[in-house]
Amino acid sequence: MATGNALITAVASELNRTDLDTTGAQVAASQRALNDTLRDFLNRHPFSWRIVQPPLSITTIAGTSVYTLSSAPTSTKIQDIFAVILDTGDLQTRELRMVPHGRFLRDWPNLAYQATNKPIAVTRRDQYAIEVAPRPDTATYTLKVYYSLEFTDITTFTAELSQIPQRATEVVKVGMLMRLYRWLQEWPTAVGMLALYEQQIKSLIDEEKAHPSQEFLIQPVLLTPAIYRVNYWQSPFVG
Repeated sequence: MATGNALITAVASELNRTDLDTTGAQVAASQRALNDTLRDFLNRHPFSWRIVQPPLSITTIAGTSVYTLSSAPTSTKIQDIFAVILDTGDLQTRELRMVPHGRFLRDWPNLAYQATNKPIAVTRRDQYAIEVAPRPDTATYTLKVYYSLEFTDITTFTAELSQIPQRATEVVKVGMLMRLYRWLQEWPTAVGMLALYEQQIKSLIDEEKAHPSQEFLIQPVLLTPAIYRVNYWQSPFVG
């Protein structure tokens, strides 16, 4: 895996600008381009290779539906939630159905008044909290939250880039070039690099979608047969 400095050197060499290299007077511009590219790229899609291990474990409280995520290691800023597992300590352990918050409110408008039970659904309240339904009936369950953290700027450029896999290195390099061409006010080249950057990001997202880390449940359609009380052809509305 490449280091931040290795990418900066590669980009500076391609631009033929030693002042943008690791020891150059304008290295701050290269460092800014690297951080801005990583932030933009990692915000584009919930890539499964960003899942933090081990998952965040939250002990349920009987009758409580909302749980904070502030105990996430090293940061309280959780970006994406990939799955929430209800660990019951037995074979009833299962993944909770994740739904958008608006639908959750429609499905569970009277949650506070319903009987407690094993949760079956979960929604994200905000960046720092999730809500489950129905409310847990015991404090012996564990919610295992599989998540990714928000990107924070790199400050140690001699370290390897742990935020991305090796196959994404070229995408970051192209994104840096695009930003530095823009910084140099070489607009036509910057526009060309932007098109290449977008194309490469799309390829990685398409690859992820081809092997998704999340499956979307299709709601069953319950068909109710129509029962005619009279001969339908005798209706005055049938011509």
